[in-house]
Amino acid sequence: MPRAAMMRINFIPGVRQRLGWRGMRACPQAPMGLTARIEDRTGIYGLYPSTEQQVGKEGVATFSLFYFPEPEDDIINAYSLAAGFAAYDASYLDRLRDFPIHTEFAQLFHIGEIEVRLAPDDQLTLSLIAPQRDRTIAVEGITARLHGTHQTLVEPGGLDQDLPCHDLAYPFFEILAASLAYAFEQAPTALQCEQTDHVKRGFDTAGEVWQKLDPEHTLDALRLGWTFSANGSHPTFAPIDPREWSRDSNAAARYEQAKWWNPMVPGARHSMDKSTMGIEEKPKLILLTGFLGAGKTTYLSHFIEHQAARNQFVAIIQNEIGEKGLDARLLGQHYAVEEIDEGCVCCTLIDNLTAAIDLICQSYQPDFIVVETTGLANPANLLSELSELEDRLEFSSVTCILDALNANIGLETYDIMRDQIAVADTILINKVDLAAAPQVEALKQTIHHLNPFGRVHLTTDGDISPRTLYGVNFEGPQKIAAPTPCGCSHDGHEHHCATHHHYGISSKIWHPSRQIEKDALEAFLLALPPTVLRVKGLVRLGQENGLWVCQHVPNSVQLTRYRGTDAPAEFLVFIGEDLEEPLARVDDAVSVRLAAPA
Repeated sequence: MPRAAMMRINFIPGVRQRLGWRGMRACPQAPMGLTARIEDRTGIYGLYPSTEQQVGKEGVATFSLFYFPEPEDDIINAYSLAAGFAAYDASYLDRLRDFPIHTEFAQLFHIGEIEVRLAPDDQLTLSLIAPQRDRTIAVEGITARLHGTHQTLVEPGGLDQDLPCHDLAYPFFEILAASLAYAFEQAPTALQCEQTDHVKRGFDTAGEVWQKLDPEHTLDALRLGWTFSANGSHPTFAPIDPREWSRDSNAAARYEQAKWWNPMVPGARHSMDKSTMGIEEKPKLILLTGFLGAGKTTYLSHFIEHQAARNQFVAIIQNEIGEKGLDARLLGQHYAVEEIDEGCVCCTLIDNLTAAIDLICQSYQPDFIVVETTGLANPANLLSELSELEDRLEFSSVTCILDALNANIGLETYDIMRDQIAVADTILINKVDLAAAPQVEALKQTIHHLNPFGRVHLTTDGDISPRTLYGVNFEGPQKIAAPTPCGCSHDGHEHHCATHHHYGISSKIWHPSRQIEKDALEAFLLALPPTVLRVKGLVRLGQENGLWVCQHVPNSVQLTRYRGTDAPAEFLVFIGEDLEEPLARVDDAVSVRLAAPA
């Protein structure tokens, strides 16, 4: 329930902002885990379900709460030395994003528990359970060799950790409780604070650990109760555990100004249904185009990360050519993807695109909608259809991405590449780090000839600030070119054009029947003729563990670990011309172990 409330509120820009959320995402390899930012805190909170059980007639779920500080934040000095070293390690952010699978790392930053109890009489209890301070004593001190000398980092008997857990956990709990009050449309009807003994720990250099009561600090439980029954009975609080807990009779006064008491969220600009509030703010639409393998999905990943950091919600509609939708798997979890497979948005799936946009607007009320078309789509064919949605969308840009290494060759062969450039108002020459400067300059000249009004930017790995491309408020100059039919027929749409066979381009899927050797796969892909425009999919490689993402465009192969938690079947999608010959020999070619060099 906490996770559901957090995700729901973060789809509503005005409410999430007023409550204090400043960004949220699911952990890529442990989707039940969440990381979140809140106002007035520079670090990142982590929430992960730890236990779920039936206690009597109550269902009880417990979530572990973590706080990962910025290394430069003074609070890092209150954590253990081990936590401090982890925070300064180069892998800190990567491990933080997937903290549930790095259990020892995560435990260094644990600050408390959040408990949810649901009783059969329509009562719900939300509790924060955290120590006032969590202390660890280094009995023999801690020394380390720094700059060639032994230095004392913690004096014998000194505190390795003295963490104000309750003070760190409370701001997150307050925003979470206020989110539940908003979702329930009801403030909690009861509050109770309880305390019990807490322990401090000690350890010596041999690794021996002891625990004893900490007379100065307690383990505190802040508990809120809701009743949803018609008779409005006052909620009761069941015992947390068998330990002896004492009640704090002065608790209510301390929380008189807490956010959870007002479920209406005063001053919020949005509700779950903007139209009923008379709010006319429309999602901004970006039509993202570019030839096969240019880097559209990579650019899109950066765009989403940029907007999420600014509390902007992005919805993506992807159109894949081929039977397998891979790109949605690569983008992550913190936004919506409505996939449109087997065909081209610009031709046969116009109606599906409109339906997808309607569904996303109704379900998510996003700040941005990005339509990522196939590499073979002519965006001109979409403009008239999208204009019919102008009452629901604010058209912002046709953005075209080009591969600096291969675009000049493709422009000589495929008219669709020239059409994509001609209709765009924003053009990115991507992968400039892989191309020679004269090659990039020649491409810029070709672009200027095809589209003298388009704004051209150079990028590496699709990484560029949206503000640079579109302006602070996405109000840069717009130029919508006159539509040019994609060439499917004299009128552009007199017959179906699902896969652009009129360009001689098709897509085929290959499923491996034997173990794939990494070196053999790379060699096979790099030797493919330039008529094979793109190969992408998921494979297992020899003795390597897990699935790997394979991405190939002419002269380039990328193999990266698949970060999803599911286990899809292996496949490669081949896109291009004359695919029969490479498909006939791929199984033998990639299953042969290459001889070791002499």
